[in-house]
Amino acid sequence: MNCPSCGNPVPDDARFCPNCGHLLVHTEERRIVTVLFADLVGFTGQAENMDPERVKHLIDLTFERLVADITAFGGTVDKIIGDAIVALFGAPIAHEDDPERAVRAALRMQRSMAEVTSEWPTEARIRIGITTGEVLTGAVTAAGDYTAMGDTVNLASRLQGLARAGEILVGEFTHDVTRSVIRYEERGLVGVRGREGEVRIWAALDEAAPPGRRRRDERTPLVGRNIEHLQLTTAVDTSVARRRAHLLLVLGEAGIGKTRLVGEVAAAAESTHGAMVLEGRVVPYGETNPYRAIADALSGSCGLERFDTRAVALERLGGLVRGVVPDDQEELVERMTTSLLHVLGYETPIRSLPPEREREEIAYGLGEFLAACSDSSPVVLVLSDINWADQPLLTLLESLLARLSGRPFVVLATARWTAEDERWVVPPGRHNTVVLNLDPLSLMASGRLVRAFLGVDVSDELVEILYERSGGNPFFLEELATLLREAGLVGAGARIDVIDQLGELPDTLRGLVAARLDALTADERAMVEDASVIGRRGPVYSLLLMAERQSRPGAEKTFARLVDKDIFATTDEGWVFRSELVRDVAYSMLTKTVRARSHIAIGEWMAAKFEADSGAANPGVIARHFYSAAVLTPDIGGSPGAGTELVDTALQWLETAADWAERSHSNYAAGRFHAQRLELLTEDDPRRIAAHLGRARARLGLRELAGALYDAREALAEALRVGDAVSEAHSLNLLGDIATAESDHIRALDVLTRAVKRWRELGQWGGLAEALRLRGMAAMGMGDREAAEADFEKALDIFVELEDSSGEAW
Repeated sequence: MNCPSCGNPVPDDARFCPNCGHLLVHTEERRIVTVLFADLVGFTGQAENMDPERVKHLIDLTFERLVADITAFGGTVDKIIGDAIVALFGAPIAHEDDPERAVRAALRMQRSMAEVTSEWPTEARIRIGITTGEVLTGAVTAAGDYTAMGDTVNLASRLQGLARAGEILVGEFTHDVTRSVIRYEERGLVGVRGREGEVRIWAALDEAAPPGRRRRDERTPLVGRNIEHLQLTTAVDTSVARRRAHLLLVLGEAGIGKTRLVGEVAAAAESTHGAMVLEGRVVPYGETNPYRAIADALSGSCGLERFDTRAVALERLGGLVRGVVPDDQEELVERMTTSLLHVLGYETPIRSLPPEREREEIAYGLGEFLAACSDSSPVVLVLSDINWADQPLLTLLESLLARLSGRPFVVLATARWTAEDERWVVPPGRHNTVVLNLDPLSLMASGRLVRAFLGVDVSDELVEILYERSGGNPFFLEELATLLREAGLVGAGARIDVIDQLGELPDTLRGLVAARLDALTADERAMVEDASVIGRRGPVYSLLLMAERQSRPGAEKTFARLVDKDIFATTDEGWVFRSELVRDVAYSMLTKTVRARSHIAIGEWMAAKFEADSGAANPGVIARHFYSAAVLTPDIGGSPGAGTELVDTALQWLETAADWAERSHSNYAAGRFHAQRLELLTEDDPRRIAAHLGRARARLGLRELAGALYDAREALAEALRVGDAVSEAHSLNLLGDIATAESDHIRALDVLTRAVKRWRELGQWGGLAEALRLRGMAAMGMGDREAAEADFEKALDIFVELEDSSGEAW
C-alpha cells in the first residue's frame, strides 16, 4: 500500500502516512478542535494599482509563509477561501496542547506578515479569530477532502470579523487553557451574529513563556513515588561520589508525573550536592534549531530572553564562560562562547563548517564548558520529552556523556516512548545508565494525592470513583478533583450518588487523551472504539467477535498490543479500560450515527444470548445499549434502527432490567432504569404510570421521600385520567407507605383506608393484603396495637390463601 499523497509505502494498518502525515482513513469523527480563521485585509485596494502578476506573486508569497507558520505548529490548513485561511489544530491528529499551538501559530503569522510588509510596498495586515470546541470532521466535501463542520468554525469566523487589523481574538476556553503561557488583554463581552448570548473574548498580545512550559502545582506533595525517587537520587549520589557520568531516563505516558519526579530529584541534587541544574524541554513544533532544549537550559542559567540580540547574548554567555574558565585561557573562552552562541541559534562562523565539523565543534565547546562547571559543582542537565528530539540533539548528548564520563555529570531526561517506538539507544561507554518506567499510582496513593490536592478529607468511595476514571494518572486525578471542587461536590454534605453522575470530561484532558488515541494503528483504534461502545469492561471474546464481523484479522495480537500500551488491563473476567477517561474520549469521538448502530448491534447480539440462556447476559447492559441507541436517534435526524420499534425495544428491556434490579434489591439501578423509561415515553403514554410507580418504589427504598412522593402522585393523577383503577390502587398503597415513612401516620391511615376500599371493589386480593399490611404499620405508628393486629391478621390470612411466601414473611 502506498500513500496517495507522497507515494511512499505505508503499513497496512496505518491511519496516517509515516512519511508525510497524510490521513489514510477518512472516517467521520467528533473532535475537540481549535479553529484558526485568518483574513488578509488591505490587499484588495492595493491590487487595483498593481500589475496582476505582481499581485499574484505577493499573495503567493504571503500565503506560503502563513501556511508554513500553521504547519510548523502542527496545524492543518482546512481551506483557503479568497483572502482567508481556515486551519485546524487537533484534527486529523490531536495534540495535548492544540489551543496553545494555535495561538503561538497566530503570533508567528503576525510576525511573518510584518516581515512581508517590510519587504514589499504593501499595507496589508492580517486579523485572526481562534476558538476551541467540538466539530464534526471527515470527508464531507464533494471532492472527498478532509474538513470540519460545526459552530466552533462559525464562531472563529465571527471573531475574525470582530478583530482589528493585526489583532488576534480568542474565545473563552482557548484563553483559559493558554493564559499561563500567552499574555492577553480582555476585550469583554461582545455580541456575535448568529448567537443568542454574548461571548467573552480576549486579544492575544505575546508569548509569556516558551513552548512546552506547563503549570506545576508544587503545593501538592509527591506521593507514591518514594522508591523511584530513591533510585534516582541514589544514582545522582553515585555520580558525585564516583565521579561518573550518568544517564537517567524516566519513561511514562503523558501526565504520569515524569516532570514532577525529575524536578524533585534535581532539587535534591541542588540542595544536597550544590549541583548546577540546567533545564530545557524538547517541543515538537515551531522550532528549526535542533538544540533548542539545551539553548533554553543555557539561557535560563544566564538570564537570556528568547529574542535578545546577539550582542546581549554574547555579553551574557561570555560572562557565564569566564566565571568557570581561568583568565589566561582567552582563546578557549572565545571558542566555548562561540559554540554556546551557535547552540542558541545565533549566527557564528561554525555555521559555515561542513556538518560533521559543525557537530564536533558544538560538542567540543559545550563539553568543555560543562567540564569546567563540573570542577566546582556537579552538573545536572534536565531535558523533558526527548522523545521529540531530532538526531542532532541525541548525538550531542551521546558525545557529552562520552566526553564527561569521568565527571559528576547527570543527564536527567523524560520521554513517552511506548513498547513499539524506536527508542534512543546510547552507545555503551564508561557512563552509567538507569531507565525507569513510571506506572500509574495505586488506589492508596491516588487517595493521598486527591486529599492533599483538595485540602479536605473525601470518602474512600469518591477516591475509588476518581481512581477508576483516571486510571491512577496523577494529572488526570488533579484535573478531575479540580472539576469536583469547582462544582461544589467535595467537602461536607457532598453526596456520592451526585458525584457518580458527574459525567463531564474536563476539556483540559480531552486533547491529551485524544493525542494518545491518534497514535494507535487503525486496527488498534477500531478495537478501542468497539470497546468504548461496549462499556467500561467486558469479555475478551466480545472484542474478538466484533473485529471478526468487521473483517479485521489478527484481533488477538491487536488486543495484546493494547494491553502492552496500557489502554486495557486484563482481569479474570476479561478486559477493562485502565482509565475511564480513555473510554470516554474514544466514545465521544464516534459520530452519533456510528454510536447508535453499534449499540443496536451489540444489544441485539446480547439479547439473543439472553433469550437462549438468561444467565448468559445482563439485562441491564442490554437495556443500556438499546436505550443509548434510542436516545441518539433523534439527534441524527433519522433512525439507524426502526424509530418507534427501536424505542419499544428499549422500553421492553428497560422494564426487564428494572424488574431484575428490584428483585436484586438494587434500588439505585431500578430507579435509573425507570427514569430512562420516562425519558423515552411521550407525555400521554399510559405506560408512564408503571414507570412512575417503579421509580417511586426505588426512591422510597433509597429514602428519597420527596422524589418518591412526586412519582406516586404523578402515577395517581395519570391513573385517574385514563381510568386505570388497578394503578390507582397501587398508587394509593405507595402514597400510604410514603406517609408512614414520613411519620405522617394520620395521612397514612386515611390514604390506606381508601386503598383497602378500592382493592375490595376490584376483587384484587393480593393488593388488598398489601394495603392491610401497610395500614397495620401506620396503626402501629399511631400506637393503636389493636387495630394494627387486626389488619395484620387479615393480611396474613390472604397471603396464606394466595400462597405468597414473601407476604407471609412480612
